[in-house]
Amino acid sequence: MTRKSVAIIGAGVSGLAAGKVLLEDRFDITIFDRHKTLGGIWSPDWAYVHLHTQTIANLMEFSSLHDTEVETASGDHETYQFDLIVVATGLFSTPEKPNFRGQNNFAGSIQHITNIKSEDQLKNKRVIVIGGAKSAIDMATLAAMHARSCHMIFSHSYWILPHKILHGYVPLDFGFTRILTNIFDPFPNAPHSAAFYFFHCAFSFVFTKISDSIANFLISKYKSDLFADEKFIPKESIRNPHNIMRITKEFLTMIRENRIIRKLALIDEIVDKTTIRLDSGEFLQADLIICATGFIETFP
Repeated sequence: MTRKSVAIIGAGVSGLAAGKVLLEDRFDITIFDRHKTLGGIWSPDWAYVHLHTQTIANLMEFSSLHDTEVETASGDHETYQFDLIVVATGLFSTPEKPNFRGQNNFAGSIQHITNIKSEDQLKNKRVIVIGGAKSAIDMATLAAMHARSCHMIFSHSYWILPHKILHGYVPLDFGFTRILTNIFDPFPNAPHSAAFYFFHCAFSFVFTKISDSIANFLISKYKSDLFADEKFIPKESIRNPHNIMRITKEFLTMIRENRIIRKLALIDEIVDKTTIRLDSGEFLQADLIICATGFIETFP
């Protein structure tokens, strides 16, 4: 029986996983990608310097591990025929970089986080990091270590979880079992069991009590630093996992030493070459604005 051929467009996480499964099912596969490295937005070409919350360097050695042949594009046009096509180009590959009122006045640089590849880009700079999620936490930590100053500006506070629990001996990931994640609110149309929905409806007060206890514990644990100003206490429920972020101990250290100054605000206007006005009325000085604002959802 002739083996069917499959073209996989995209060598990111999904494309590589699809290729592995199809190879095991005895398909002939060819993977196409416009970038020279594997991994999509997780590849070294996309990753910002010293990312902590996303991945580790060893995962980037996927091609060497499996003796995969990587061919470089020559620029010539070629035609191929396949029995099947898998589109694994992802939805998040276009960086989202906001426009600021008066940004033409700015003498410094406004960059998306994926363009920051070296600590040298931060040295002696007054840095503003826009965003409050995973990549913003990483970049603010790095800027605090290498830049002249670092302000972190965000409009949404998250519930903060440490990377390790039980005095730093146990990774938090070990706690995210299926049983524990049952305290989270069910997502619309998510494939939960009837029993899951029943318990959330009939015993919602129990889940509320558990989540409130966790929230109160976090407020107490970080009262002296992250939540010293009550405006940083999230208004949204901790039962929504989208409202939860994990931090590194380095980030917490930078907060405690005032090397990261957080502002719950938005940039209102860039007033002149170095002056930024926030919608709170405060003024900041900056040489570099880093947008840790994620990616635009697009389908090719």
